Amino acid sequence: MNNPITISKSRFVAGVQCLKRLYWLVHEPELAGVPDAAAVAIMEQGREVGKLARQLFVGGVAVPFGDPERAVRLTRELVANPDVPAIFEGVFEQRWCARQSRCPATSS
Repeated sequence: MNNPITISKSRFVAGVQCLKRLYWLVHEPELAGVPDAAAVAIMEQGREVGKLARQLFVGGVAVPFGDPERAVRLTRELVANPDVPAIFEGVFEQRWCARQSRCPATSS
């Protein structure tokens, strides 16, 4: 089985803007080149929004980046915990299938 494809926030936004762009980011990322000054500024704005969100939602929990399976599991646990007021950088999993009637049952 192939490795699962991970979709970050920036890849998701790229896919909303242009599906072909998302395809290239996933399958040929080296062709994307170096981000220009405008792209770097947008990424920095995103980081600043994250910092402000953490200040606004005190007690929120950040999901560490790294091991995708662990991040999915932790996000699931945090969503189920009513004492957690906010989740930052949560990771979710979606299993895709061409024909739903033949998809195996999953708990995801």
